[in-house]
Amino acid sequence: MKQKNRLTYIVIILVISCLTGYRYTNSKQKEIYILGTVHHPTINVNSDSILRIIRQIKPSLILIESDSSNFDNQMNIKRYYEENEYGAVKQYLIEHPSTLIRPYDLNNRDEQRIQNGLYAEAGFAFELLNQMHSAGKFSQNDSISWNRFNTYWREYELLLGGTLVDLNAVKSEVIIDSVSYYQYIKTNNIIESYPIFTESTLIGANNDTITIKDYFKNWSDFEYHKRNNAMVQNIIKHIHSTKATRILVLTGIKHKSPLKKALSEKPNALRFKMIESY
Repeated sequence: MKQKNRLTYIVIILVISCLTGYRYTNSKQKEIYILGTVHHPTINVNSDSILRIIRQIKPSLILIESDSSNFDNQMNIKRYYEENEYGAVKQYLIEHPSTLIRPYDLNNRDEQRIQNGLYAEAGFAFELLNQMHSAGKFSQNDSISWNRFNTYWREYELLLGGTLVDLNAVKSEVIIDSVSYYQYIKTNNIIESYPIFTESTLIGANNDTITIKDYFKNWSDFEYHKRNNAMVQNIIKHIHSTKATRILVLTGIKHKSPLKKALSEKPNALRFKMIESY
């Protein structure tokens, strides 16, 4: 039992180290930690594993990947979804009820998706891309890009089965950044090169007809740019609007690197010095 407890302690220390401490520290000694997670349980990551890290950090403010519509006027969570972060936060609030919880995703995210005719995913576009590739209809360069994307995606899926230490390691960011680049940028370039994506249409979430080409462009911009930019602005807002001195950002692993990079580029807005330790 002592050996097991010792191993658990070591793992927790490793994860906190890998969190990039993303310690942005100013004269008031505010600290910001960014923890990349997966939303649904895997063999190595669940609410309990995230809760252990929260307990070690002891944040006075937790920022959760949710939009404001799931919070009431008193900043209480309306609905706890069946996701790892919500389960961990719910238990931590029972233990530490004075902890502040704030949403930082794009305000009214789901409503904005619908207004823009978007769903959460773009699976139909990827299915058509796979069919095109299998039929040998891609150019050589596009075929290379598509194969690279699939290679990175397989590495990403393997990574998702790892521990919080694995997910938050520096080398993991390279894989995740590559997946995002090929998923949102390179794939969009491929789609724009073939008439079939203009000729093929679908019914969007707002019941309007839209070409797959236009849908994918709007979807990738929404997920890759609009949401990440809004997250950064909301995080900064919450940093300055509370007196919390230790802040934990819980984020889906694909958002972690863009958030970290954007925050590190805003020293004047944050008035924090970023200290990275692994």
